[in-house]
Amino acid sequence: KQDEETIKKAIDQVEAIRVIEQEIRAFSHELYNDSVLSKSNFKNILEEFVKSQREIYSFECNLLYDDAINDMSPEIKMNVYRIIQEAFNNINKYANPTIVNLHLNVKDGNILLLEIIDNGIGFNVKKVKQGIGLKNMKSRTETIKGELLIESEKNKGTHIQLKVKL
Repeated sequence: KQDEETIKKAIDQVEAIRVIEQEIRAFSHELYNDSVLSKSNFKNILEEFVKSQREIYSFECNLLYDDAINDMSPEIKMNVYRIIQEAFNNINKYANPTIVNLHLNVKDGNILLLEIIDNGIGFNVKKVKQGIGLKNMKSRTETIKGELLIESEKNKGTHIQLKVKL
């Protein structure tokens, strides 16, 4: 049919298909990035991440990486990396720090300990709105059966700690 109503419906359907195509493309890129992440050297990835933070933002960023971290499953590696990204996203948006330390160590032979410590403005953990970033960090922590602790105090910075069994 060539009537106006049919043409309008067809245009609406084409637009819906375009939106779906964009969503699939974004999802495919995310899957590819996660695949690359799971196959790459985690220490090198974190070194590049820290280097980019130093170049883009006006704070000192330090990485302490325990070379004993060898056997991390792709799932743990991907979720830990995404938690780090989310934490830094929040730091970059809200904290205004001069120093951020990113530490990854192995404790008791099989516990990965991630710590992100900044000297920014801090916040009241009990009063902060649970935004999508914090929810994502908690959800990823649950996925890898880890424990997430966030401590912060106004004008004293923030300490994020993740423990997960390797």
